[in-house]
Amino acid sequence: MRPDTAWDTIERTLVGLLGALAMLVGIVQIAGRYIVPAYAISWAEEVIVYLVVWGVMIISSQLVRTDGHVRPDLVLRLLPPALCPPEERSIHSAAGSTSCWAHSSLKMLALPPTPEQLLFLPVRPT
Repeated sequence: MRPDTAWDTIERTLVGLLGALAMLVGIVQIAGRYIVPAYAISWAEEVIVYLVVWGVMIISSQLVRTDGHVRPDLVLRLLPPALCPPEERSIHSAAGSTSCWAHSSLKMLALPPTPEQLLFLPVRPT
């Protein structure tokens, strides 16, 4: 394992600060909503999502560099070393295909829209 560079330290510090800021915004939102409703902020959820997404994007380079991504290691450990690279690719492909299939199946099983939701749909002239 290579030693940390200054850039690694900057990335980790920045991601830690983004996480701390997201948590602080969440705490202020909760306190404002339940304790002092006059000071509740309406934009907190969106800011939290942006902070977390930016943190994930920044730290992903570190994960790639250190091989820290989560993957199905349990199956890979059971395979002989000669089979790992092609099998690893097929396992990731199968996992991706399964998640896409599950997502599309859940979308097809979604409940029909309510009358209130239908009011916002564009109306075609007949």
